[in-house]
Amino acid sequence: MGILFLELYGQEGLLQVHKVSLGKFISPLSISLILLCGIVCIIPTHGHSESSAGKGSRLNAGTVSNKPDLMPILFLSTTSSVIKVGEVITLTVLVERIEQLYSSPFHLTYNPSLLELIKVSEGDFLKKDGKETAFFQANNSEAGQVVIGLSRLGQVGGVTGSGILATFTFRSKSSGVGKFSIKEPEFRNAAMESIPIKVVLTEVRVE
Repeated sequence: MGILFLELYGQEGLLQVHKVSLGKFISPLSISLILLCGIVCIIPTHGHSESSAGKGSRLNAGTVSNKPDLMPILFLSTTSSVIKVGEVITLTVLVERIEQLYSSPFHLTYNPSLLELIKVSEGDFLKKDGKETAFFQANNSEAGQVVIGLSRLGQVGGVTGSGILATFTFRSKSSGVGKFSIKEPEFRNAAMESIPIKVVLTEVRVE
C-alpha cells in the first residue's frame, strides 16, 4: 500500500507531496481528496494571520475618543460686576491652556459713555521665563477701543500655559451696563502660525 507524506514550509503555505509508492491501490481521485483535506486542515504556525490583523485594525478604527476640547481660551475678568459711579474697576485679560504663544495683539472695546480708561499695564505671561517682550497700547477714547500690541522678541520659542496678558483700569462716569469685548485677536506661535482661540467676554453694571 502506498505512503503519502505532506510537508508544510513556514508561513508561505508551500505544500510538497512526496510519493514513495502508490501502486495501483490508490486512484487519482483518492490522491486529490487527500491533498484537499491536507490543505483545508493546515493551520499556519508562524506569524499573525491576516484575518486577526484586519480585525484589530477595524476595532481600533471604531474606537471613540473621549478627549475633551482643549482649545485655548482668552477671557476677561473684572474685580467687580457691579460698581457705583466714580468708582474704579480693573479688567484683566487672561489666556488659559495655550501652547507656544509668541505674539498676541488684540483690540479691547468698551462703552466710552460709561467708562473712562485711566491705565493699561502689560501682564507677565509672555515674559514669565525672563525673555524680553514688546508692549504698546493706543486708546481711542471716543470710539471706546484700545489697540494692544504684545509680542516676545528675538529668536525664542513661545510660552505654554495660562496667565495674564494685560490689565486695564477704568473709572465709571455714568450708570448703565458696560460691555467689554475682544476684536481681532491675532495670536501666533514663533513660526508665525495662527493659534485658534475661544473668547469669553464680560460686562460691568454701573449704578
